[in-house]
Order: sequence, then C-alpha cells, then structure tokens
Amino acid sequence: MRYQALLLLFAVGSANAATLEVAVSQGSNEPKSYTYQLNGESQTLDLRDSTRYTVAVEDKVRKKDICREAEYRTGMVMTIRDVEKPAKGQYKIELVGQLSNLKALEEKGKLDCGVNMVPIIENSAFSDSSVIEEGKTKVLVVDEKTTLLLTIKE
Repeated sequence: MRYQALLLLFAVGSANAATLEVAVSQGSNEPKSYTYQLNGESQTLDLRDSTRYTVAVEDKVRKKDICREAEYRTGMVMTIRDVEKPAKGQYKIELVGQLSNLKALEEKGKLDCGVNMVPIIENSAFSDSSVIEEGKTKVLVVDEKTTLLLTIKE
C-alpha cells in the first residue's frame, strides 16, 4: 500500500512537469512540432536524412577490389537541456546543434567492382541559451532556411 502511494505521488509530480514545444520550420515546408519534458536532462532532436553512396578501394595486400555502400547524414541535429529555473514560470534553455549540408559528391576513382565516391559535407554549429517565459514563444533563426520556435507549457 505504501508503494502504491509513492508511485501515485511520483506520477502526479511528473504529470505536472513543464514541457518545451519545439516547432522547426525549414524552407517553405510546414513547421513540425516536437515536445520535450523539462527535467534537467539533455535530449536530442535529430532531423538528419541518410543517403547512401558507394566506396571502392583496392586491397593491395590481398590484391582484391573491395566495393561497399556507405552512408552520410545531412540536416540538423541538436541537444536541448533546461539549465535552471530562474523564476516562477521561467526556464533557462540551452540549445547546441549542428547543420550539415552536402556540398558535393566527388568521384575519386573507378574499379572493376564500382566507383569510389567521397561526400564533401559542410558543417555549421549553432548554440543559444535563453530564458523563456511560460506561454511566450522564443524565435531562433538558425540559418536562412531553418527557424526554431520554442514555447514552454506547464
């Protein structure tokens, strides 16, 4: 009976926890929303796309050509964490992320089994620490195509 009361108390306490709603607008696409519990732990938002390419190398020891598929990922990935709660209804939110874009896919050689391709990827980092009030939206422009809308809900 005592354990049930503790579990109920924990469930009620976590049900009232604040959440951070992150709306991501990329280009002319409709914004996509994601919701995170504000519990002091780091959480990841990974919006990268995977693309496959071929790798062809010559194994000089075995005197064989080796061809495989590999994968690169482009897009946005970020870590979200609430650092502290400065006042009632306010949360200090820390965002650290990276945008990756494919600059080129270069051909670096041709073997009997396939073509050796090398992806050239540009990376740009971003970060922000902001105090966000409950019910108010913080707008963060990451680059010319990506905008984040951050809203605290309790």
